[in-house]
Formats: sequence, structure tokens, C-alpha cells
Amino acid sequence: MKPFVEPLKQEIQEAATAYIKRQIVQPIHHQGYLSYVSTGDRRAFESEYFSRRRQLAALALAVDETADVEAIKLLSDVIWEICNEFTWAVPAHLPTKTTALFQQAVPCIDLFAAETGQALSEIKYLIGSQLDELLLQRIDFEIERRIFHPFLAQHWFWETSGNNWSAVVAGSIGMAALYQIDSGSSFQQELLEKVAHCLQNYLDSFEEDGACLEGIGYWAYGFGYYIYFAELYERLLGDDYYLTLPKVKQIASFPQKVMLTKRQFVLFSDYTESVLPTGLVTFCKERLHVAIPPVVTPNHLDDDHCYRFAHILRDVKWAKEHGGQEPTDGVTYLKDAQWLFARDAQTNCFLAAKGGSNTESHNHNDVGHFIAGIDQTIFLTDLGAGEYVKTYFQKERYDFLTTSSKGHSVPIINGCFQQAGEYQAHQVKQNKKQLQMELAEVYPKEAQLNEYLRTIDFTLSNGEINLTDSFVFTQSLNRVTENFVTLIEPKVRDNQVLMTTADRTYSLLFDTTEIEIQVVPYRNHRAETQVAYLIQASYVVGKEAQVNVQVTFDV
Repeated sequence: MKPFVEPLKQEIQEAATAYIKRQIVQPIHHQGYLSYVSTGDRRAFESEYFSRRRQLAALALAVDETADVEAIKLLSDVIWEICNEFTWAVPAHLPTKTTALFQQAVPCIDLFAAETGQALSEIKYLIGSQLDELLLQRIDFEIERRIFHPFLAQHWFWETSGNNWSAVVAGSIGMAALYQIDSGSSFQQELLEKVAHCLQNYLDSFEEDGACLEGIGYWAYGFGYYIYFAELYERLLGDDYYLTLPKVKQIASFPQKVMLTKRQFVLFSDYTESVLPTGLVTFCKERLHVAIPPVVTPNHLDDDHCYRFAHILRDVKWAKEHGGQEPTDGVTYLKDAQWLFARDAQTNCFLAAKGGSNTESHNHNDVGHFIAGIDQTIFLTDLGAGEYVKTYFQKERYDFLTTSSKGHSVPIINGCFQQAGEYQAHQVKQNKKQLQMELAEVYPKEAQLNEYLRTIDFTLSNGEINLTDSFVFTQSLNRVTENFVTLIEPKVRDNQVLMTTADRTYSLLFDTTEIEIQVVPYRNHRAETQVAYLIQASYVVGKEAQVNVQVTFDV
């Protein structure tokens, strides 16, 4: 019987063979920088940058497996060119003013600069005996001048950001320090003390329920690098400190809690269609003893479009087949996140709903939003992360459909969408059949709201969800537009909207016939144009009003 990871190893070897045949180091052109600075388009630069990281990973892992002489020669050229790069950071994370760009670019430590330093240090550790002394010295020189010294020289925003950056950057630097610097030296100790501060801030960003509010993809990213550092720290220093800190096991159990189906996870925040790193998930099962999703196939080389060496190496070294645990039947509630998940094992209907706030990391304006589906189909959905262009992370963020409340199943009230900032759900209550929350605060004053109570009742054994929105306004005449998001083309029949797939029909039943379907193109995270359908049912109501919507599954 072939080892579980043999298909991944075969893909890596085939990629390395193709690179050796071409004998070309993947270029990174000047035009990629210009494209981002002039238009905000990240793709031109990043496609070349990450193609080079793919080449680095494939060749290094092939050498680790076979010690092929031709692979070593080309790998050495790839590493040399990485050491020659203007900066290891991507343009989207650099200052955009021309003078600042050149003054700060080389020592700029972003996610990818830190990952590059980690990758080179780990490659040196794994196969350094097969690389020439000049190249090894160059690796040392570049990591020190681009990573170690800038890290110690100033305070970086990601040290206290309390999101994936804190873990990825600090975890990468910590691993490089463990590999590169003499154990117990004052220099290593200085680096590791600052790393410890960053990682504690990362853990402090989680509440006791261990929920990653950035979404499952960012769980894999941030927590992955936390675990990779923690495991290496234990392996090289004999200290399991980072693996035994409070919250670590709860965070590790997050993916299993947010499974919608065997292959899908809850889509809240900047979600991207995620293939979890099998090495990481296996480690969580075997070392931290938590329930995990099933691990039934190995990762592919191209699952991670950024080709992070730390992920791929551990997918090769750690991953094992595990049956895992099926999506949880019944109701799961993450109290701190205010996320509810419900599933009925007999009908295979599922619901995910959230309270929360509009100031979360990678925030969407989506308080009160919910997702519903059956079997493998999500018929009321969340669009997840949009295309990462410059303005996606600037003041225009909520002009994008994917992040605006218009792109979520929450109402438009007197023409107003939800607002970003320190606005959250209040009076949140939940039980086995209901989630209820007060949402007036998340709308601007122009919405003329005194009170807004959203109640989601569900009986999934019958394939039913009943939504009740109760309002108290400051004025006598108001307009409420209930808004629902789907990727399945809907059809309107009087006061009912039907969504039909090959074997199922889903319906929304309204108390109004003023129903419009908006067809809205948007750019997804992979820079592809997709079409979303916004089901909008409008009501003219008085000072106090109650709107009811019935959602039914074909069970």
C-alpha cells in the first residue's frame, strides 16, 4: 500500500522535473511593481512572485527526497535569485510613495518576507549539506539584514495586530531564529523574546471559544504558523510551552466545529474555498487530541496558491489519513463569537447564523447574517472574500459587494446598509431552536431605528427556517427591504421565490409581492467574475412593524 502522501510527493517530483527540463529561474519583472502602484492590481507581480516560491518549494523538496544533482544546481540558482530580489515583501504591503518605497522596501517585513526567510532557513537546515558554502553564507546574510535586524530595530504593527499576521510573521521569524542562531545565544534569546510577545498577542485575540473570526482559511494560516513554530520549539529546545498554553486546544478544534458538510466550512468573513493543510490537521489530532475534519486525501502542490514552504513540507512529513469526525448533529453555539451552527442528520439540512460585530479582522458588515443549505448545496450563501486589490483594504472596502451588508442576508432599512465600526449585536439569546439578537446599533441614524430585533427560528427536521424582523422606528412611514444572497438563479412566483437545482427546490415565502431579483457581478478572491443574485422583498411599514419570511427546504 502506497504511503498516504505519495501522490503529493509525485506531484512535487513531476514539478521539479519540469523545472529542470526548462532550466529557467522564474522571473519577477519590474512591470509587476508598476502595475500595483499605478492601478492597484496585485496579480501581475504576485503571480510571478508566487510562481518562484512554487519553484523553490518543488526543487527543495525534490532534493530532500532524491538528492538529484540537477535539482540541486537549479535550486541553487533559484535561491540566489531570491536573495537578489529587491524586497521579499509584496508591493501591496509596501509604502506607495516613491521615496518611502526605496527607503523602506528592503527591510520591510510583511507576511511573505517572513515566510521567505523561514523557507530559506528551513531549506538550509534540511539540505544545507548539499548546497555550496557561498550560497549558505548568502542565505545567512540576507535573513539577518532583511529579517532579524529589522525585526529588532523597531515596533511593527503586526506585533500587536492580534490576527493572522501576528502568528505568521512571528512564527516564521521564530523558526528562522531556531534554525539559524546558536541555541542559547543572547541574539537568539532576544529574537525569541520578541516572538513570544507577538504570539501571546495572537492568542489573546481569541476568546475562550477558540473561534477564528477571520474565517477558516485564516485559521489555517495563522494557527498553522503558530503550531509550526511551537512544534519546532519543542523539538529543538525540548520545551512544549507553546503547545500547552491556554486556548491552544480550543483553537485547534475550530475547523470541526464550523463544518457545514464534509468538504465545506462556514463562509463568514474573508472566507476562501479552503483545502486545509493535512499536516496541520493531522498534528492537531495526534498531538493536541482534538476532533478534526476527515483527512481522506493528501493535499495537492497547487492547493496553496502562495506555495508556503512551511505548509507544504509538513503536508509531506506529517499528514496521515484520518477518518475524522462528521459535521456535528444538533446545535453548536460559539458564545464569544456569537456563531450558531445547526444540522439535522436525517434531512441533512444545515444553518449557520451570526451576531458579532462590524469591527472584526477582515470584517464584513454582516451582523445578523445567516447561511442555509442541504446536502452539499448552500442555497442562501455568503460570498466570502473578494478580490484583494489595493482599495479592498482602504476606505472603499465596503463599496465591494462581498464586504458590504448588501452582499449578505440582512435587510436594507430606509435605504441604509449596515455600518462598519464598533457596532455589534446585543441581547443575543440562543437555544436549540432559535437565535435572537438586537441589531439597531449596526445601522446608521438615517435608518431611523429605535429597535430592531431579529429572530431566527429553525426546525431543520422539517426543513424550515422562520425569520422574524421586528422594528420600532422614530418616524411613521418606513421602507424595509429584506435582502437574501444566493448563487442559484431564483424565480419569482407571486409572493414566493424558488431556487431549483437538479434534485432540490428551495423557497422563500414573503408577506409582499414587491419582490425584485438583482443580478450583480462581482470579483471573487481568485479574481474571477461571478454573478450573485440578490433577492429583495420590500415593505412599506409604520412606526412599529414585524416582517416574516419563511424559508423551506425540499426534504
